[in-house]
Parts: sequence; C-alpha cells; structure tokens
Amino acid sequence: KFGVQLLHSWIKKDENTFSNIYVEMLKARDSYKEVSQKSVCSFEYAVLEHLVFTDKTEIMQFLIENNTSQVEEASGTINCRKENHEECWKIMCSIAYFKMKNYELSEQYLNTVNLKKLLVGWKKYYAILFYFVKFEFAEIEEKSLIKNKISQLIGETHFIYYSKILQSL
Repeated sequence: KFGVQLLHSWIKKDENTFSNIYVEMLKARDSYKEVSQKSVCSFEYAVLEHLVFTDKTEIMQFLIENNTSQVEEASGTINCRKENHEECWKIMCSIAYFKMKNYELSEQYLNTVNLKKLLVGWKKYYAILFYFVKFEFAEIEEKSLIKNKISQLIGETHFIYYSKILQSL
C-alpha cells in the first residue's frame, strides 16, 4: 500500500502528499512488526521495492538499516520463497546504495546475489534490475553482453519501461 502511494506522489512531484504518506507509513510500520517478523519478506521490503525507482535515498537507507528481521525459520515451499525474497532484497539494496553513491556497498550486495534462487514471477523482473546495476560495475568488454541480456529479458517480459533506460546506456 505505502510503496505504491509513495511512488505515485513522487512521480507527480507532490512532496506534501509524499511527506504525509511517509509519516503515515512510519506510524503503521510498528503495527506490522510482529507479522513482518514471521513473513517471508518484511514491511520495509514491500516499501523499498517501490522507492528504489525514486531519488529518496535517505528513506531507502532508513528502510535498509531498519529492516525487520525474520525470526522464525520456515520450511519447504515457504523457505524457497524466503530465499527468493532474500535475493530480491540484495538487488534492491544494491540499487539503493548505488543511488546513494555508496558504490562499494552496492557492489558488495550485487556480488552476493544468486539469480538461480529467484522464483518464477520474480526471476526475469529482478534479473533486469540486477543487470542494470551490474552494467555500472562491468568492464567495457562485458557491457555489450549485459546490454544484450537486458534486451533479451525486456523482449521476453515486454517490460518496455526499461527500453528507454537500456537505450541510454
């Protein structure tokens, strides 16, 4: 709920609404704490996945540094989903730290990502995000391969939003 509303108000350049929603989110965050601890992904994850598209780096940093830890180990399918979300979290953190100009931490997160742990429904979308960050750290020879991989993923997913970003590389 909050991530979409924050992203929407940011896109509309409505800082007043953004600030009001952010304050509301902070209040609601406490009531989600217990549920968030037992979920495969945290409340902060659900907000960060939208805010990585903004320039709100201080809020991104807050969400990362105050991420609710999961306290109960899950098993079977749930554990697989938990691993999936952990990889997505690393990709989001890499993007956020890159935007914060903390390139060392961004690359550290990126280097820990295992794309094979991403599940259907997340695999290609988060791979696109992963490769955009990877491009920034790649050697010149590798950049064209990464661009081709992103292009292939865009073609398979029809996420044309990323076509303009790819063309700008």
